[in-house]
Amino acid sequence: MGIHADLIDCLGSLVSNRVFFGILPIAVGSPPVVPAIVLPVDIVTPVNTICGASDLQDYRMQIDTYTATHPGMLTLRDSVFAAVETKFPMAVRLNDMYAFDADLKLHRRIIEYSIPAE
Repeated sequence: MGIHADLIDCLGSLVSNRVFFGILPIAVGSPPVVPAIVLPVDIVTPVNTICGASDLQDYRMQIDTYTATHPGMLTLRDSVFAAVETKFPMAVRLNDMYAFDADLKLHRRIIEYSIPAE
């Protein structure tokens, strides 16, 4: 599997398979269904060796979690850490930031990982 499929596989069970790429889907006139995870950013960097670029790639992945409550966000945050670090043992957590989305009235956690080619 590719890294995106692996992420969906390890994160999906945490949020009833509500893992999306790019944006959080919202039906017109309805609030978003949460908890949910959005993968808005991925940066792919080729791995360089002494001989130049290799066929391997490193990934820098942003994982945004959305919940209705602050305690729910903290619980989901810890679950994301455990799931990603179990699935990708060499993953390095780069950032972990809290944000409140005033428009959606949701608690958001922005988590960023560097996941090396294995």
